[in-house]
Amino acid sequence: MKGTEKLYKVYHRQYRNMEEMFDDFSDLDADVGLDNKRITVRCGLDTLEIKLLEFGGFYVYRNGKQEQGIWDEQDLYPYALEFVLEHK
Repeated sequence: MKGTEKLYKVYHRQYRNMEEMFDDFSDLDADVGLDNKRITVRCGLDTLEIKLLEFGGFYVYRNGKQEQGIWDEQDLYPYALEFVLEHK
């Protein structure tokens, strides 16, 4: 993937569904899974989970502990990328 394509992915998030989001997240250098309405990113012993809420938005869990607030979709990929890079 070219550098400009990666920047586009980081800054222009508008997913139609969890499967489309999972396609982007599967580009991360990590073990990424999709189960129902939840994406899981595993790096070593650490886990990042992203759960779609029924009314829109997402909850983010890091090692089982919920991160603050309801997240918007454009914030998720950069956060997951940062999570993966912490483990390099």
